[in-house]
Amino acid sequence: MSVESDTRHDNKRQDILQSTPKVHFFLKPIAPSAALRLAGFTLSKAAGALEPHSVHTDFPELASWFVVLCVFTWSSALAASARDIVLTACLTSLALGSTISPVVSSPTTAERQRAQALATVNQAA
Repeated sequence: MSVESDTRHDNKRQDILQSTPKVHFFLKPIAPSAALRLAGFTLSKAAGALEPHSVHTDFPELASWFVVLCVFTWSSALAASARDIVLTACLTSLALGSTISPVVSSPTTAERQRAQALATVNQAA
């Protein structure tokens, strides 16, 4: 009886090992959602929801996005440090850029006061 059961188990094992697995993978693209967000941003500018700004003016709406971008890139760089040095270097440089750019590009208090004084003079004239 044990010889028959061993033979049956061996045959069953061989059938399983030689059969093709019935597993299917479906990959979903990530890029379309990013493309749709970019299109939405572009359309909001064309519709007048966001007014175009000069590079030299304060743009707090954009600065608020840099705070979120900064948090996600620093946390991603920290997570990547456990796995890949190249990805860590890339994410760290992006995180540094997203941290520094709002600070460097924002006008100083003196520049803001000068712009307000000019606006006041122009309104009085």
